[in-house]
Amino acid sequence: MISQVRLAQEFGVSRTPLREAMRRLQQEGLIAAEVNRRARIVEFDAVALEQIYSERIMHESLGLEITLQRWEPQDLDQMDVYVRTLRRAKEDGALDVWDAAHLDFHRHLVGRSNDRLKRQIKTLAEQGERFRCMVEGPTLNVWNDWDLDHELIAAACREGRRQEAVGCLARHLARSAMALGPCPRILDTGCDYAAVGSVAARRAS
Repeated sequence: MISQVRLAQEFGVSRTPLREAMRRLQQEGLIAAEVNRRARIVEFDAVALEQIYSERIMHESLGLEITLQRWEPQDLDQMDVYVRTLRRAKEDGALDVWDAAHLDFHRHLVGRSNDRLKRQIKTLAEQGERFRCMVEGPTLNVWNDWDLDHELIAAACREGRRQEAVGCLARHLARSAMALGPCPRILDTGCDYAAVGSVAARRAS
């Protein structure tokens, strides 16, 4: 249980900014609060993690399918900028820079889809970020895997291999979920993610 009075005393702040901070944590799903009861820290929910990333695979696959049909040459150039930024940030150990570029990269992949779909994807990505806040930062091996995925996605996009690009994105999201917690139904090492991504895109459209 979380005592606002104790936290206000510990950090030397008034109740007003503390309540705002608690409200934001509640919106992000990191704490749960009920009327006339103390807030509590939300426990890790593997089922919710699996549901969120399953939906991300479906929505982002569709978003990428749409975007690839509408991209201009400058969009491909910008994608390469994000990939280079991710690589440099990893080499420098600059997690904040990597996080920002990672969000930009994923937004760019669906950037030419419709506004409603982009809002759904943004909400799911924010919910996924909640789980990243609950676990330790990525290990070097995970970082390497993720950045390799980014480069494979970018290469497939640039070379016009749309089904492969969608498959790489679906596999990347599945591996990201597995790095955060157990999601046995999401990640199947024998799965054809190129097919999964395309089917997900068709079902969502």
